[in-house]
Amino acid sequence: MNPLRALASTDLFSGASEDELAPLAPALRQRSFARGTYLFHVGDPPTATYVVLSGLVKICYTAADGNELVVCLKPAGDTFGEYHIFDEYGRRYFDAVAIERTECLVVARDSLLYVLDRNPRLMRRLTATLIHRLTDEHRWIAEAHSAVDIAGRVAQLLLILSEEHGEVTARGIRIPLRVSQETLGGLIGGSRENVNRALSQMAARGVISQEGGAITLLRPDLLGRG
Repeated sequence: MNPLRALASTDLFSGASEDELAPLAPALRQRSFARGTYLFHVGDPPTATYVVLSGLVKICYTAADGNELVVCLKPAGDTFGEYHIFDEYGRRYFDAVAIERTECLVVARDSLLYVLDRNPRLMRRLTATLIHRLTDEHRWIAEAHSAVDIAGRVAQLLLILSEEHGEVTARGIRIPLRVSQETLGGLIGGSRENVNRALSQMAARGVISQEGGAITLLRPDLLGRG
């Protein structure tokens, strides 16, 4: 695995050449995280940005009532922990937890800032990407919570996940992320039991299938927005 190539292939560093990122090479570290491991906690100082090489990470926090709310999922090829790059005295607002065994490329914040300070073009590109990503995540949250009932929210969530991560197969659109029903509930503010009920009803109607932990949308047209 070429760490600079992995870095350059992400949306966060889109358009950057390996030569531009070369000064970061000494600061890059590859780390493995077992399932359930916290990569960082709420309140931690933002010392690094992460690139997911394999596996899956959830960005989440625990509400005052004890329920876990999942903000977003980060599969292979995605980055996280980047929003506090420019905040010297900032603290993490969320937890980052490995949903399955995960390999990450860890980019030290100080080294990244050093490179950005000396490359204004790269700085502008990265800032623009952060703005677009924040806009998309706000839209994602709004759409996932737009339906009144849990079944509608689950349907919205499946459509969003299929748009972002779906793989077209002969049977339909397969969502390769193996996410627990509890985590799906955390994404839409529902319980595992209600998510299970909604998915079971969709499967009984032939709208989706569930195999090996992955969900395939057989009839996405029947999920519908709104």
